[in-house]
Amino acid sequence: MNRRACFVLVLLVAASIAASPLAKGAEYVWPLAKRFGLSGTFGECRGTSLHAGVDLKTAQVTGLRVMAIESGVIYRLAVNYRGFGKALYIEHPNGLISVYGHLDSFEDKTLGLERIVEKQRKKTGERYPGNIFISVPVEKGQVIGYSGETGAGFPHLHFEIRRGEARPINPLSIFRQKDSTAPIISRLILTPLGPDALVNGEHGDAEIWIRRGSRDTKKTKEAPKVKGRFVVLVNAYDTVEAPNHCGVHRLELSVDGEVVYSTCHEEIEYGRSYRKAGLIYDHEYAYFRPASYVYRIHNRYGARRPDEGANRGGGILDFSDRPGTHTLAVKAWDDAGNMSSARAEVVSDPRMDAPSQPPSRALVPAGKDQKRALVCVYDDFFDIWYRLTARSGLVNAGVALPELKISARGGAASTIDPVGVGLDWVRFCFPTDRKFVGRLNLELEDPSYGTGTPSCFDEESIFVVPTQGGVLETEQLRIDFPADSLYADQVFALRQLEAREMRDIPVVYGVATRVLPEGIPLDKPVTVYFKCPSTLPGKDLSRCGVYEYNPKRRKWHYLDNSPADERMVSANVRYLSVFGLLIDKERPSISVLKPKGRGSLRKRRNELLVKIVDRGSGVDYRSIKVTIDGQEVDAEYDPDRKLLKGRFDLAKRSGKHVLKVRVKDIAGNESSATRKY
Repeated sequence: MNRRACFVLVLLVAASIAASPLAKGAEYVWPLAKRFGLSGTFGECRGTSLHAGVDLKTAQVTGLRVMAIESGVIYRLAVNYRGFGKALYIEHPNGLISVYGHLDSFEDKTLGLERIVEKQRKKTGERYPGNIFISVPVEKGQVIGYSGETGAGFPHLHFEIRRGEARPINPLSIFRQKDSTAPIISRLILTPLGPDALVNGEHGDAEIWIRRGSRDTKKTKEAPKVKGRFVVLVNAYDTVEAPNHCGVHRLELSVDGEVVYSTCHEEIEYGRSYRKAGLIYDHEYAYFRPASYVYRIHNRYGARRPDEGANRGGGILDFSDRPGTHTLAVKAWDDAGNMSSARAEVVSDPRMDAPSQPPSRALVPAGKDQKRALVCVYDDFFDIWYRLTARSGLVNAGVALPELKISARGGAASTIDPVGVGLDWVRFCFPTDRKFVGRLNLELEDPSYGTGTPSCFDEESIFVVPTQGGVLETEQLRIDFPADSLYADQVFALRQLEAREMRDIPVVYGVATRVLPEGIPLDKPVTVYFKCPSTLPGKDLSRCGVYEYNPKRRKWHYLDNSPADERMVSANVRYLSVFGLLIDKERPSISVLKPKGRGSLRKRRNELLVKIVDRGSGVDYRSIKVTIDGQEVDAEYDPDRKLLKGRFDLAKRSGKHVLKVRVKDIAGNESSATRKY
């Protein structure tokens, strides 16, 4: 694509809309009667998915009228526990579809939509019956429902426009949001590619923090030195005139005045590009809640990106034949057309010396024992650093250098010679090689020891997984990669990590397992399996689950506990991080907030408000049962607020009343509470 590709895509989308009956009216009704601003934009990272619409603020309240943007037919209602919660779909005369999510309720007085839902609930016996297909005509501006916080998140309206069922387009290509503030670019990140590439003398990433300069141009203080191939990441967000961290609309990377790569969020395709967030955002740095958007301004894997515009060499930079100073310029636009820019100079130094010691992040703090061998894993190669002892330190006096032997799958071992020797360390480098697939056996021989060099890799597990698929496996853990789940052959390391334990929710093996390197994009989900110890009592097997650990926040997050066989549990994941096997022995806690204990009750419309918290596997909403005087109360659980809400009438006016609440978590731990009135 040329540098105008992004603008061409915008024009094509706009032209297809302009040619449609929906666009000929030139005016569309905003879904809410009043504009409170945006809290989310199109194409943002939502974990491993892309945000297929925009999030409209509702001033943190529910019950605002939601209107059809144009006439059409309501053809689908959706009622789900998570996701969009209560959602409504309108097909317009030209085939475009508008979607309204997280509704508190559907319009019932005129359209009868809540009655349709209630009928489906009775038919299926499910509180959340999923999709309900109907055909109800509506007019432009007609009230179709009321804003809420059903599904995932707090009060807001999720709004989409789709071209057919499977192709969401940017709603802000039709609507305009008032916004005069430009996006904020906070840092650039340089990532070297390959064993010979360096940034500031190391193979690791280098961050360039941006300071604001004149005319909204941002400049950096120091120029990092680069050698070989590298790519650029940018940390950028848009405020949309509020204290938000929203995604940006367009990005452009230029080198010495020439555009080499650009992106533009205009269209997503369910089934193909919706799950490709890992190609656009670097998962090592980018996360949601709180939002931090770190964009890849490159396509090093050569895979199809839904936002790709200009592409010169995949955005991979190499100044090996052009020593000296070069200027990187990044521009970021929001949906309103506001633009900010950042400039950074880099110095190409093809003669930069290779590192003589491991990267600083791999070394342990002073005062602690330093390992004799360190493994540093990168995308397509790994380094092994061997610390020279008093004996082997005589290399400069003619003593033979240590050697590294590598084998896999019981095959013959290959000998790897050092690629660098420093004062205290020897470096070995091993690029990915299809001859070595699976778990690698590493053996280091130091001639200064004679025979029997002490083992250096007791805690290291190194694997090579090709694009055809493979397995990472230890005694307790297995991770299965299906074919084409990776975009390139990949080196992985499994490393044990001390993790915080929660009371009554122990970590089975006492440690978590970190998968390195971080941020590797996946095109398909991979499956994480944990083997439950044979000594574990049978009653605890059903309580075991696969959890993800966040070392920065020191928190565990439950993933799943799908049984794989008699003593294994599994979870499908779309990005690799830190995993552990935990046993949830803790019961949910129940606090009845309303009605207050020992208070009086009304005959009708008593408010029910119960706080239910579970720190482990999470509340099983299907297990919740509330009764008043033996009669079941209709109540709904909000997992974000951890509140059970409902209203009830009394069967008898006078006398004593008994309220009972019973709930289980996903692991099967049960709690109950009783209040008398």
